[in-house]
Amino acid sequence: MRHLVPATVKKVGADRCADRLGERLGLDVEPADISTLAEAGHLAVADVFEKKGRSYDLYALADIDAVTPGQVRPVIEKRAEGLDRSLSLDEAAARRAGTTAS
Repeated sequence: MRHLVPATVKKVGADRCADRLGERLGLDVEPADISTLAEAGHLAVADVFEKKGRSYDLYALADIDAVTPGQVRPVIEKRAEGLDRSLSLDEAAARRAGTTAS
């Protein structure tokens, strides 16, 4: 969902959004999670930055600060489940246990 806001509103890209959200909530938020939150309707794209033929979605800091842990945790869990499916059983078990598989 796009919701263009005035130029005076501070906007940042997905990398900085993930850092800010992760730090505030104490969660491991990745830039891809920001896009997923936007697709789910929890964030609105405030503007689009274009550089060298590529476009990057920007998000208003106030919108990022309004996202709740309850909105973020399912996104992170779904990403982790996908990662677990791509790992061997030993790697997935080690990841869950917080260790490294040998």
